[in-house]
Amino acid sequence: MATLSEIRDAVKDDLDLEDEDFIDNDEIDRHIRRGVKSAQKIALGLNEDYFLAKATITLVGGTAEYSLPAGIYAHKVRKLLWDDGSESYVITRVKNLENTASVMNTFQSDRDLKYLIVTTGAEPKITFYPTPSQAGPVVTIWFLRTAASLEANSDVLDVPEAYDYVVQFAKDACLNKERGTPDAQPSAALKEEQTLLEADLMNRVPDDDNFAQPDMSFYEECN
Repeated sequence: MATLSEIRDAVKDDLDLEDEDFIDNDEIDRHIRRGVKSAQKIALGLNEDYFLAKATITLVGGTAEYSLPAGIYAHKVRKLLWDDGSESYVITRVKNLENTASVMNTFQSDRDLKYLIVTTGAEPKITFYPTPSQAGPVVTIWFLRTAASLEANSDVLDVPEAYDYVVQFAKDACLNKERGTPDAQPSAALKEEQTLLEADLMNRVPDDDNFAQPDMSFYEECN
């Protein structure tokens, strides 16, 4: 998979920018990162689960609040699963704030956990109701991750299908600056790359005629 440095070099080579001074590497990198975000939106519009990931939440007895996984996209939690080796169940979300008191009064066991995502300070956290008493890596969280932001030269584009789209996106931005048209519409070349990207990503979406219908009860969306 391509690194930020390799993507930048491709943009500069295609536009013959090596000896140009109207745009520097930092600006090209910003355009590349914008291209990655644009590609992610395209992918999410076709199949959110392209970015499905999971992590483990290690509980501390008597602690209710836990940080969301690093790199989570828009706080989108798909599923929380309790599994302590002897019992497993889906931890469901408290649907209504008024229900938190009811949950606290009705359920007193780790076998009956519910959760909410609550903003505590500057960082949203998962809050369990009632407060778990058991400790250990017993909760798995399934979530939508964000694409790598490509900050360092060695950072890798983790949406490999989007390479050509991201390169063309950055090329469009560079050319628009050179022409003094920063608000220009996407070029024909970029539109073509988007079409190709969408076609490539669509190949990852199961065809109902060829695949069994997935069990969508697996998922629970939390915004």
